[in-house]
Amino acid sequence: MRTIKPLGDRMLVAPTKAPRNAGGKVVVPDSAKWEGDGDHEFWVIAVGPKVRDIIPGDRVICPFDHEGVEPVYAGDPQKRGFIRQAQVLAVLR
Repeated sequence: MRTIKPLGDRMLVAPTKAPRNAGGKVVVPDSAKWEGDGDHEFWVIAVGPKVRDIIPGDRVICPFDHEGVEPVYAGDPQKRGFIRQAQVLAVLR
C-alpha cells in the first residue's frame, strides 16, 4: 500500500458527508446553500511539513467546491484532492 505525503503547505482532503442538522446546533436552511451546492467541508487526511495548526482528522471549511481541489487522480471514487492551507477559512474540531 502506498502512502501519500503532501509537500509544502498542501493538505490531502476528502469531502465530508456531514448532516446539516447536527446535534441541536445551528441549522442552515436549504435556501442558504452556497452557489454550486458542492462540498465545502473537508476531512483532512494528511498534511505537508509547512502546514500549521491543522492536523489529520480535522474538518476544514473552504470557500469553493471541487473546482479548487487538485484531484489525486481522475476517477477517484473518494474524490480526494489537495488544497493549500491559505484556502482554508476555518477548522472544525
